[in-house]
Amino acid sequence: MANNKKILGISRSHRFSPGSEERDAAIFDAVRRELEQRGYSVSVVSEDDFLFEVNGAAEGLFNYCVVFSMARDVRVLKVLTEAEAAGVPVVNSPKHLQSQTRMAQTTLFQAAGIPVPRTIFLSQGYEMPVGVRFPSWLKRSDACAQTAGDVRFVENRSALVEALDDFRRRAVPEAILCEHEEGDLIKFYGVAGTSFFHYTYPTRPGSFSKFGCEAINGAPHDYVFSSALLKQYADRAAQLCGIPVYGGDCVVRADGSFSFIDFNDWPSFSVCAAQAAVFIATLLETMKSKNQE
Repeated sequence: MANNKKILGISRSHRFSPGSEERDAAIFDAVRRELEQRGYSVSVVSEDDFLFEVNGAAEGLFNYCVVFSMARDVRVLKVLTEAEAAGVPVVNSPKHLQSQTRMAQTTLFQAAGIPVPRTIFLSQGYEMPVGVRFPSWLKRSDACAQTAGDVRFVENRSALVEALDDFRRRAVPEAILCEHEEGDLIKFYGVAGTSFFHYTYPTRPGSFSKFGCEAINGAPHDYVFSSALLKQYADRAAQLCGIPVYGGDCVVRADGSFSFIDFNDWPSFSVCAAQAAVFIATLLETMKSKNQE
């Protein structure tokens, strides 16, 4: 039987945090500290060491009342999914993470009326797609971007041919091609089911950029938009994807409408980690309580 005050945290491997190792570690540590201040005993393990620590078995997690995990390794997610199915609350849900390719997300969002760019799905053969509009973005769909080459801005046909050749050489199994959206680029962070929501403009001077892609949209024009509506759509996206601790990117157009161009599980919350940690800890407590009812 799980200890009512014992929680496990699994930190993200550096290979899934290119350029953001310290930022991902900061939000993880902030959540750990917040939980400890609330009287919980928090054990931590890195994603790379997780399988060895629990001997690859879901049974090793049954002593914890809840698990918070930033892991993305499919082997770790498999064990966590087994534990989740057996009644261990895990945030974010590993079952949903395993199915959340960019292709699957885009299909979900389109069906639910969540605004996304015009998108073409591509398989490994990477034949030149029909009906491409330039400029566009070529993105690997099977996993999060781990190198700058996993997200490519293509301004014309020759740039797309080069990018497709690169994906083919690297045996990237699937990709999406998204039409470029003009407007103000915004990064947002949220915890679904709570009041927490924060957004920022990553192209302002001094802002952080993982791969430099944000610069394409240029300095923001400060177009007026409804942050409440953006939160409503973002929380809906989180519900559909099963990832309540989320972050993403959208482009706000001149008329105030917006389009979601990226949606991720457990981002670094780098500009708002302290505030986010409080709400993430509350979410974990809520899930623990519901599981024990």
